Amino acid sequence: MKWILLLLPAFVTEVNAAEPAPYDYKIFQRKFDSVYVLPAQCDPRRMKWSQTDCSNDKVSAARRFSEEWKALSYWDGRSVIDNPDADGRVNTRP
Repeated sequence: MKWILLLLPAFVTEVNAAEPAPYDYKIFQRKFDSVYVLPAQCDPRRMKWSQTDCSNDKVSAARRFSEEWKALSYWDGRSVIDNPDADGRVNTRP
């Protein structure tokens, strides 16, 4: 009887735990596209940066977004959420 009682709390804790953030590419990409802000230097009418620099900026932002995603900055345990603080970190340029 003691053995069954010891397993029960572990089972209950596991059932009530928040779900992990989804790693579905479509969800991840849709959220990144809504968060990423194209720098003014990459505006097609002005193009102050080269195409390579603009591409590198987006790749760097995607890496920062991935780190925020892993840290659950965009996940409340049940659904994808907005997080202005994390958005700022993603769009920070060195």
